[in-house]
Amino acid sequence: MKYSSRTRITDVLLAVLVAAGAAGPAYAQTCALLEECGDVDSSGSVSSSDALKVLKKAVGQPQVMACGCGETEPPPPVCQAGGIKVSVAPEAPVPADIEGLYAEAFDCAESEGGSTFGEVNSAHCYRKADGSSWRLWNTGCGWEIGRVEGCDGWARYARTYAGNCGAIPAEQLDERALTTDSYKNNSGDPIVGIQSGPCTP
Repeated sequence: MKYSSRTRITDVLLAVLVAAGAAGPAYAQTCALLEECGDVDSSGSVSSSDALKVLKKAVGQPQVMACGCGETEPPPPVCQAGGIKVSVAPEAPVPADIEGLYAEAFDCAESEGGSTFGEVNSAHCYRKADGSSWRLWNTGCGWEIGRVEGCDGWARYARTYAGNCGAIPAEQLDERALTTDSYKNNSGDPIVGIQSGPCTP
């Protein structure tokens, strides 16, 4: 029976892949490839020499193989001008990931935060710089730290004010109130271990 050259190449590649799979996790990649998949000699292209190197490695022959790999983690958030840094002590009764850098924004939608009262600009908030749903939001009574949680909507974890929205001082309705270590829970009781203030770029 005659075989076409395409069939022979396919058989060879299949054998290489099977052998590579049989080698198991000993040669498994644990990082994200930056180069074309299969270019094990970093030549810039995938060729038969790559397949031969993989086959030799799979059967235990000494073989130098290289794969360009890079971290897939994004760079850590940095402080932006006008931003706020929130710090949380380990004993604070709030989720630890409240902590971090928050960037000032003026295009926040009400669907991102709590209901608003009075004349406060509901588009003005601070988004957590890591891209999560944490926000510093002024409801018209004062600032809250919270996030949208599924169908439950805005979940409040800490606030800069207590009581009703009766006589709210002007400084409680702008960013001055965010330089504080006097946060309260939804019942108005103090929360020990949270502080916030301007970050330094």
